[in-house]
Amino acid sequence: MSSNRNIGRLGLSGLSGMFTTLAAGLRGDASDALLLTPDQVCRQTLAILRSASPLLEWSIRNCLPIVLLGVGLSQYVNGLLQLRCLGKQVYSNFLSSVTVAGLSPLNKEACSYIAKHGIGQDSRSLTLSENDSENSDLPLAFIPAVSSASWFKFNGVWLKFSRNRNDDEKPEKMVNSRKYGTRMVGGEKADPDIILSCFSFTGSVKPIKDFLEHVQAATEAENALMISITRWSADSRLGARGEFDPITVHRPARNLDSVSMEAAKKASMVTDMTTYLASQKWYADRGIPWRRGYCLYGPPGTGKTSIACALAGHFGIALIIISLSTPGMSDASLQMMFDALPTRCIVLLEDIDSAGIKRERVAEPADDDQAGRHYGVYRQSPPNPANVTLSGLLNAIDGVGAHEGRILLATTNSPDSLDPALVRPGRIDMKILFAYASAEVSESLFLHIFQDTEGRTPHHGLAALANKFSALIPEDQLSPAEVQNFLLAHRNDPEEAVEGAAAWAESMLETRRQGGNVASFNGQI
Repeated sequence: MSSNRNIGRLGLSGLSGMFTTLAAGLRGDASDALLLTPDQVCRQTLAILRSASPLLEWSIRNCLPIVLLGVGLSQYVNGLLQLRCLGKQVYSNFLSSVTVAGLSPLNKEACSYIAKHGIGQDSRSLTLSENDSENSDLPLAFIPAVSSASWFKFNGVWLKFSRNRNDDEKPEKMVNSRKYGTRMVGGEKADPDIILSCFSFTGSVKPIKDFLEHVQAATEAENALMISITRWSADSRLGARGEFDPITVHRPARNLDSVSMEAAKKASMVTDMTTYLASQKWYADRGIPWRRGYCLYGPPGTGKTSIACALAGHFGIALIIISLSTPGMSDASLQMMFDALPTRCIVLLEDIDSAGIKRERVAEPADDDQAGRHYGVYRQSPPNPANVTLSGLLNAIDGVGAHEGRILLATTNSPDSLDPALVRPGRIDMKILFAYASAEVSESLFLHIFQDTEGRTPHHGLAALANKFSALIPEDQLSPAEVQNFLLAHRNDPEEAVEGAAAWAESMLETRRQGGNVASFNGQI
C-alpha cells in the first residue's frame, strides 16, 4: 500500500517538475509571468519545440511558412468570394428577364428567328434547329444548346438568349393563346423554355417585348406566303391505342387559280366563305352558332383536297386535316382534335364516307345483270368498321361545346351513303359537286400547265391551242387529275399535247369500259 503511495508521489512529482520546467521555458527571462505578451509566449513555445526534437525543428522551419501563406490566401479568397456574391446580386438586380414557355407557339418562332439570323453561333454548344418547311435545300441552321447562353444586340440593346429544360412539362397539354386559340401538344416532351434577358436600371422588359413582337411580326410576314397544314396521325409507338399526334408542316400558299374548276362555282365558294369569316359579330348578335360547313362530293381526282389547300392559302388560315378512317380513331380522339382547333381554320374531313358512317339501314342492289336490270334482291349496308359513331361525329361538329369560327370541308366520293343527319343545313350549308372535267376546266388546265411557254408560243396561239385541246377531251368523262397527268407528260410541247389528246382520251375511256382502274362516279345529293 505504501509502495503505491510512493509511486503516486513520484508520478505527481515528475508531472509537477515537467510543468515547472515548461513554465520556466515559456517565461524565459521575464521575472513576472503577468508581463508576458502573446508574441513572447509563442516565440518561447517554438523555441521549446525546436529544442525538443530535430523533426519538430525541421517541420517548423519548412511547414510553418506554408501554413501562414495558406491562412493569408484564405482571407484573400474569402474577400474575392464576397466580392463575387456582391457582383451576382448587383447583376441579378439589374437583369430583367422574360420566359417563353416551351409549349408556346412563340417559343418555336423565336428559335427559328435565332437560327435564321445566325445568333449565338459563337456558342461552344449548339443544337441543330428543326426545319418544318419540308425544303431539303435549306442550309443547316443552329441555335444555342440547352443550358448555354448567347448575347446579341437588337435595336442597340444587348439581349441574352438562353434555353432551359423544364422537366415538369408533360406531353398531352392544352395551350391557350389569344392568337392561336386552344392548341393540343401531345406525344413528345415540350421544347425547352426560352429565357430572354437584358440589363435595365429600372427593371423594364420593354426591349425584350420589342424583340418578341418583332419576331411575331416577321413570322406573320413569312407565313403570309406559306400555309400551315396540320394532319393528325396515330402515334406509331403506341400502336392502335387511340393516341394521336399533330404533325404540322408549312408549305408555299397555293393560288386559287392553280385549282381548275368552273369559275362560277369557285367564285361562289370564295364569296360565301369571305362573308362568313367577316360575320362573327352578326352571328353573335343573332345567337346563331358561328360555323359553316361544305360538302365537296364527286369522283376521285376532281380537286376536292386541292381546293381546301388553296382556300387556306387565300384566307391566310391554317388547314387541319382529319381522316375518320385512321386506325385507332374514336369519338373521344375526334372530340379532342376538334377541341384543339385554332380560332380560325379550315377543317378537312377527308373521305367521310370511307369511315363507314352511313345511314343505319340503306337498301342496296345485290347485283346487276348485264343489261343493268336489278334482280330485286337487296342487302343491308356493311357494319361500321370505324370506332367513330354518327352521334360522336355530329357532337364534334355542332355539339353544345363545339368549336366556332372554323370552316368545315367534308369530302366524299359516295354522297348517297351519308346519313341525312350529317348533311342537313346547319352542319352542311353548301353541297358542291366536283365533277369530271368540263370543256372550261380542260382549257383552264392547258393554260395553267403551259403558261410558262408563252415566250416560245405567242399568247393568241396558246389560247387557240387550249381551245382546240378542250374540244378534243370528252366533256364530263375524265377527271381533272387525269387530264393534268396527261398534260404534265407533254409539259414542254403544247402542240404535241394537242396532237395526242384525242387518242389518249379514247384509250382512257376504253380502259374504263373494260373495268380498268380509272376514276368513276355516280351519285347525287
